[in-house]
Amino acid sequence: MKDRCKRIDNDYVNGDHSRNNLLLLLSLCAFGLGLVAFTFTNRFSESLYFFIAAFLLTFTGMLGLRNFWPKHWGAKHIMVIAVIARAVLLPVEQGGDVHHYFSVQRNQIESSTVANQHDLASNTGTETGSTPEYKQNSIAYLQAITDQLKGHSPFLFKTILALVDLGTLFLLILYLKSRGSRLNEALLYAANPLILYAFSAQGQTVALMLFTVALSLLLLQKKRFGWMFLLIGCTGAFKPVVFLALPLLIRKDSVRLFPLALLPAAAVIIHSPDLLGGLKDTLTLATDHIYIGFGYTVLSQFLSNQMSSAVTIGIFALYYSYTLFLTPDPIRACANTAVAFLILWPAVHLSYFTVIALFSVLCPVKFWIVLTGTAGLFWPVGSSFLSTGNRVKWLTVTFLQYMLPFITGLLYKRNTPEFSSPDFGPPQKISVIIPVLNEEAGIGALLQLISFSYEVNSEIIVVDGGSSDNTESVVKSVPGTIFAKSDLGRGTQIAKGVKIATGDLIVIIHADTVPNHDCMNEIFRFCSRHPWVCGGSVKTKYNSMEPRFLLITLLNNLRSELTGISFGDQVQFFRKEALADGFPNVKLMEDIELSMLLKECGTVSSLSSLANSSVRRWKSTQHLRNMQLVISLTVLYLLRRRFNLLQPSNEDFYRKYYGTS
Repeated sequence: MKDRCKRIDNDYVNGDHSRNNLLLLLSLCAFGLGLVAFTFTNRFSESLYFFIAAFLLTFTGMLGLRNFWPKHWGAKHIMVIAVIARAVLLPVEQGGDVHHYFSVQRNQIESSTVANQHDLASNTGTETGSTPEYKQNSIAYLQAITDQLKGHSPFLFKTILALVDLGTLFLLILYLKSRGSRLNEALLYAANPLILYAFSAQGQTVALMLFTVALSLLLLQKKRFGWMFLLIGCTGAFKPVVFLALPLLIRKDSVRLFPLALLPAAAVIIHSPDLLGGLKDTLTLATDHIYIGFGYTVLSQFLSNQMSSAVTIGIFALYYSYTLFLTPDPIRACANTAVAFLILWPAVHLSYFTVIALFSVLCPVKFWIVLTGTAGLFWPVGSSFLSTGNRVKWLTVTFLQYMLPFITGLLYKRNTPEFSSPDFGPPQKISVIIPVLNEEAGIGALLQLISFSYEVNSEIIVVDGGSSDNTESVVKSVPGTIFAKSDLGRGTQIAKGVKIATGDLIVIIHADTVPNHDCMNEIFRFCSRHPWVCGGSVKTKYNSMEPRFLLITLLNNLRSELTGISFGDQVQFFRKEALADGFPNVKLMEDIELSMLLKECGTVSSLSSLANSSVRRWKSTQHLRNMQLVISLTVLYLLRRRFNLLQPSNEDFYRKYYGTS
């Protein structure tokens, strides 16, 4: 791991050295100018366009620093930039939570927004009574802290939050180092104008929650599950929404420690009789007074408040279930859930998007990175439209706030690094593994079709599960092919081949799958060009033009593209180093298990159609029955896997699929 970290730290910048230095200098200038401009925007309602220019300059500078970070600059330089940026913005006039806890006079944008909220409530037929003091019954510990700071300047409170913010950055750097990931990703938090403005300028107390979340994720990486659950429970005690992350963080080796997270919550419920009242006030605020949540606001134009709430909760529950079972990586799962929450929840504040900035460091998805920028840019514009009561323009701006990041994500290929996975470097040797059972009729032709270019170091390993025909003699007649035997079971055979393989890039081909002549070379070249990709599969098509098989082809390729879960007949490939515990030694469902393990490790890709798959399995059984069987076994496996209910060898799945007793 240390060698890998060193390799990554020394390989941030590729290409022309002088060009990168120039771009780095321009990025530093843009970032610095943006910070200086921020100091003149105490209230963005008074200088909207100036605020947008400052934010855009700082955001552009952040992206440039991240992309052109010098190879000899490390964590210390990142911390220096972070400290300077926060020190520059601390003197900016207080806002947000500093206003609330120290009773500082609210700025003009807050006053106009409150007035507008009453107008919006009257326009939609809701009551326009006094807005509930939603913070009166929540975050009591913060009020206790500010009570101790009475008589001191609010600047002290902001300084404490800035130090907590720097602590969060330090924890993120430790996380990246522990994974062997690129440290320059930390600049997405250290130099993010959304973070700087929310915490250093506005004094938003969300900084405290981000610190505990970052520490929890670091404990997860270190496999300190007990402390992680306990800390999550403490955080959820004053921010109940954090409890949404608990099921996403549970793994089979940590499920027994899960009850530790419930202890702090139970203590708060027992000793805080006003907790339920505070939650009720928050919900009342969300549904009756503030209309700044995009999804809820759109629905409220056509449905009642109660129905809008029910629909948004239902949509969120469906997406949450999808994430829970199909996103094995906890970082990506938590971040996806946070994005869905921000889109659907009725009451959303600008500071809530800082959570996305934190996750973009650990998993630099283009959508998340751009969303932190559009949120900061469009929020003051939308607020200005709200202040004039123009809801249509506000909805348009908010729609663009989410749509632009989405379009940006689509424009970039899926093969760009969207996960802080280790840099495996270019592959040195490719090992092709073929599990067989009574394949004498076709294995010889398949071995002849598998070809490599002269520069690719390669080997082919055929693992027999106990054939009763002449498979062994046919395989041994092909020069350069390694033949091995193992117990029956496709996954068991592949696991045996992986142990024998000497290559660092493994490709699995089923005996009834026919790869194109350049398939192996393309996989090798792709992994050489994208060293951060830990594995993936090849889009395949069936060797039949019947409509039913064309439909199955479409569904298979969509599944692998959208979910990252591929089946064995789709020519799966992976970096051997990515599987710390080796290939899953199970009789069946090894393809799904491999997909989930790779998704936990890092970036998974789906290559263009480079193989044809046989329809013999589909023609030997009833078409609809086989489709129902595949779907039911896949769903059942994912459910059992999530709750650690799988048998060691998946013997039960093997019997159900092949109909053996």
